[in-house]
Amino acid sequence: MLRADTTTLLSTPMKFSSTISQLTLLGFILAMLPLVGAIIHTYWQVDKLAGTMHSMVSDSTEASEAGRMIQSKLISAERSAGQYLVLSEKELFDRYKDQRIQLIQAIQHLRSLNLSEEIGNRLEQLQTSEQVLYDKLQHIEEASPEQVQQLTHNIRLLANIAQPLPLEVSYAITNRRQVLDQNVTDIQRLLLWQVLALVPLAMLLGIVISILLNRPMKRLKNAIHRLGDGELTTPVVVSGPQDIHDLGQRLDWLRQRLAELDEQKLTFLQHVSHELKTPLTGIREGTELLLDGVTGKLRGEQAEVVEIIRDSSLQLQAQVEALLGFNSALLQKSPSRNERLRIDLLLDDVIEQHQLAARSRQIDMLAQIEIAVTRGDREQLRVLSGTILSNAIKFSPLGGTIHIKLRQMRQKVIIDIIDAGPGVHGEDQKQIFEPFFQGRNTPKSHVKGTGLGLAIASRYARLHHGQVLLQQSKKGAHFRIILPAEEINRADKRTRETAKLEKQV
Repeated sequence: MLRADTTTLLSTPMKFSSTISQLTLLGFILAMLPLVGAIIHTYWQVDKLAGTMHSMVSDSTEASEAGRMIQSKLISAERSAGQYLVLSEKELFDRYKDQRIQLIQAIQHLRSLNLSEEIGNRLEQLQTSEQVLYDKLQHIEEASPEQVQQLTHNIRLLANIAQPLPLEVSYAITNRRQVLDQNVTDIQRLLLWQVLALVPLAMLLGIVISILLNRPMKRLKNAIHRLGDGELTTPVVVSGPQDIHDLGQRLDWLRQRLAELDEQKLTFLQHVSHELKTPLTGIREGTELLLDGVTGKLRGEQAEVVEIIRDSSLQLQAQVEALLGFNSALLQKSPSRNERLRIDLLLDDVIEQHQLAARSRQIDMLAQIEIAVTRGDREQLRVLSGTILSNAIKFSPLGGTIHIKLRQMRQKVIIDIIDAGPGVHGEDQKQIFEPFFQGRNTPKSHVKGTGLGLAIASRYARLHHGQVLLQQSKKGAHFRIILPAEEINRADKRTRETAKLEKQV
């Protein structure tokens, strides 16, 4: 049946609609998109800045050249125009026209650079004044002396108009350079803001993807821990990427199979324990009858054999009862009873019950018992504390000392039991609460137990919402029992004082 279910499950086709690799790839793409966008935007800004710089350098060179050309041609044109006014020779006028054409070309080229509105107005004024001069020079033969004198004044006016031009060109180029410097600063600031914005964004995306991946992985991890702790009642439900979801389904299938096997094991233990208990009872009763001489007096050797049989049957019966107790503890989901208990008085009784065993090994039990109250099953808590104390006596050397301390603090009842024995071997510490586990430091002279005592004690502690812990200790074993605490009232304090007086009496 189990094998058929396994084959069916493993043959089921898996769906990878949203796997871890796909989610990781999506996260990588989402994280890279802003970076790629920033790189493209940066490249565009740098390319634009490079174009602006190239244009500015080119315009600056052309503007300086055009300014020098205007000054040079204007001087030549003035000279030719002045000579023409004096000599009235046609060759001088033709030379002026050629120089004028070059001057106008230089003016138009400089205007096309659009350096500034002020330069544009000055060039327009210069070109208009030169056009007026040229028109009047074409009719110089008809001009009166006053008009010739006015033309001379117009020639000087051209020089006055053009005189500030080089300085204005230089100032315009400087302004453009400052604008370019400001653009560079703006781009640097923009890139810095991009970095400051993109780094948190990439981190945020990384955190989101990490959460999306870690949350189902954490659920998966918790489910595995629950299975490892033997918690088989809680279904394994893991959402997230498809492959993790599928793994969660397989873990739940494993949980169900383990629960079935656990139930079969418990049924088997219960059945075998009951089947063994009946014939063992018959063997023990039969040996008692033989030792009582019901069938006749036994000789010395016969009596020895019968005593061995009786002791062995008692030992085996104790182990069977331990199996039954362990089986009963596993089947329980909560304590059989839930009464308010004075754990200090209960611990006093447990210590008193083990005094004889401790004295037989010359072991001192030093107890520091304070008032402590909890809720639960009295017998189960008696077995819990008694098991830990019995182990302490079992593992302590002859003449050793066991320290017992009970206190209630921070809503917890804490019982510490520390022996002077060899302690728990390092490799055994993680397994000592497992059923049927036998530690390496078990005394050779002692009768080997079932390995169920600590498992039952741990189970009873968990039933009471507590725990049994193995603490670090320089010498011997240090076990700590932790249980939920109840509020201590005045009656509890009076009872504790009465118990102390009775002990002293």
